[in-house]
Amino acid sequence: MLTLTGYLVSVLLKTLRSSQARWETVVSMLQSDPRFASSPLTPLDQRRLFDQHQASIYARRVASVEALFLSSSPSLDTPFATVLASIADAGPVTRLVGDDTKRLEGLWTSWNMKRETGARREFDELLRESPVIQHWGQQHREQHLQQHRHCHLEL
Repeated sequence: MLTLTGYLVSVLLKTLRSSQARWETVVSMLQSDPRFASSPLTPLDQRRLFDQHQASIYARRVASVEALFLSSSPSLDTPFATVLASIADAGPVTRLVGDDTKRLEGLWTSWNMKRETGARREFDELLRESPVIQHWGQQHREQHLQQHRHCHLEL
């Protein structure tokens, strides 16, 4: 079964390069390929392999765009408009979203949230690992609390 699956995947790889193709459109084109037409895989298995192939293409394209995001945003607070100006015409962007800047911004927002979450997690880990930073952080919190209490007492 593995060789049959590999066989169909090779047909898909040679025939299908768009992450936006739909099964209903592609199946008629694939029917003309004897390797696909004579495949002993069930239509359900063929569809499953198609969907996996599509997901793989999409994931690679998103990864390429995310690499552009990273190279175009040196800091966590880089605005989308700055990134857009430098990547809007890049091949990976146009292959993934065309000129749909709203969709690109949605991908940016999602990627940037993951990036910020990861940075926060790394920072928290650093704080847990460093006794010096823990000491100064605790002193800073205590100082902040004292100032906050002092402000309320003056009111």
